[in-house]
Amino acid sequence: VIKTGIRFLDDYYELVRRTEPSAIAHLWSLLTCGSAAIEGRVYLPFGEGKILPHMYTLLYGDPASRKSSAMSSAVGVFKLSQYTKMVPERAKFQTFLDALPAYRGVNLGKSIMEDGPGDDYVHNCFMAADELTSFLGVTQGKNTLSTLGTLWETSDYQIYAPKKAGEEGKQLYNVSNPCITFLAGVTPESYDASLGAHAEDSGFISRLNIVVCERSANRVALPQPMDPRSKLKLLQHFNQIQDPTIVKTGPVTL
Repeated sequence: VIKTGIRFLDDYYELVRRTEPSAIAHLWSLLTCGSAAIEGRVYLPFGEGKILPHMYTLLYGDPASRKSSAMSSAVGVFKLSQYTKMVPERAKFQTFLDALPAYRGVNLGKSIMEDGPGDDYVHNCFMAADELTSFLGVTQGKNTLSTLGTLWETSDYQIYAPKKAGEEGKQLYNVSNPCITFLAGVTPESYDASLGAHAEDSGFISRLNIVVCERSANRVALPQPMDPRSKLKLLQHFNQIQDPTIVKTGPVTL
């Protein structure tokens, strides 16, 4: 698995090293997609609990630092893989919460509680947002961040969300073992506006991987599409990560 991961990083860097986003922006975008691909199937034993490999990653940088370009490169390939639990693009926070109970698979009208195979089953989804403040929308603030912090470590979360397709109103869903992976970009100004005021009392902040991104020295007037053969190789890497015969379910040790 380690050798596969190293080849994955090498292949990806070779593909994007001549682009304008910084290497660190590309790296963390790829790692975050990779953590979503694992889907919580492996974990690190930690006392009586578990540490799942999901990530909250925030690319922090000035406008035009090419954060979104780095994200779109990794996420664009990841979308073509076997992964089926990606939150719709440009979803607002409330839309994300409404959809969360349904991320048992691609059927968004079905509660995940109806066919989850046992207490150890992990229900997961992946969300990517070019701009964090757009994702938070009108619900931004302490309560929103507190919810994201709770979803990081809880084993049982209850939420009111829309009923099944064809039924009006909302109902209480029990979301067991959520494993949420989150990738977003933010400028210094929007960070201060959306997160800064609640930094001290928000568990969400302590769970963030905040990656400072600067634009690389590369200047590309007319970016070219990814080489199809290299893109296929990356897609194969993502599918290998999702293959339970290659990345087996269970604990890992350091």
